[in-house]
Amino acid sequence: MLDPDLLRKRVADVDVVHLHYPFFGSDLPVAMMRRHGAIKRLAITIHMDAISDGFKGFVFDTYRRLFQTYILRSADIVFVSSLDYARQASFAGLLKSGRPTFAELPFGVDTERFHPAASASPDKTVLFVGGMDTPHAFKGVDVLLRAIAKLPNDVRCELVGDGDLRPGYEALAATLGLGERVRFLGRLSESDLADAYRRGSVLAFPSTSSAEAFGLVALEAMASGIPVVASDLPGVRTVVQDGQTGLLVKLSDETALADALR
Repeated sequence: MLDPDLLRKRVADVDVVHLHYPFFGSDLPVAMMRRHGAIKRLAITIHMDAISDGFKGFVFDTYRRLFQTYILRSADIVFVSSLDYARQASFAGLLKSGRPTFAELPFGVDTERFHPAASASPDKTVLFVGGMDTPHAFKGVDVLLRAIAKLPNDVRCELVGDGDLRPGYEALAATLGLGERVRFLGRLSESDLADAYRRGSVLAFPSTSSAEAFGLVALEAMASGIPVVASDLPGVRTVVQDGQTGLLVKLSDETALADALR
């Protein structure tokens, strides 16, 4: 959480403060400062609804219910990565009311860094890029591994990412008998990540909840010249156009995911 006094000093002479939301604990002081004139102009980018199970989910929901409208309406403008996502999100009512002003501002990628390979790889490689920690459990790695087990033995899978859930995913891959068909690459450098995209045949994007709001890695894959198989989620389906830049499948359906990858 930001120190309010330090924040006031830092924003005293700036023209615009840009708040990335949700940012629990620091977003409320920023909103209060804007309402009291200590911040001249405030722009907010909403990345996604914070969603979780159990007690953490209860805390997220309570915080949102108590403070979200106040925070967002303190902004001069609110940016969303896609209006498709915004129309089903927790703040959809604010979007419909026109208060505050919303604007669609999709994310982009560096096409000098992410570009197609000179020639396609002869290997059949499914690529996954994403977090493997508890906050990113919605990335659907378990769904992907079960889908890979349904594909022919010459199909390989490379998984980029790391986190506390990785040992469990590695154990699941072993239980499914995937053996050397699956490689966990961990975190990669920028150049190695770009190479991994170009080495792939298709990107799997099997997220399982609306905590996934856009899909930047899908853009990186397409910029690298490979198609995407993604879950049919609001926001994601504005990035992956079904039948044109990839295929969309039902959430948490490993059979549908396997069929689309095949």
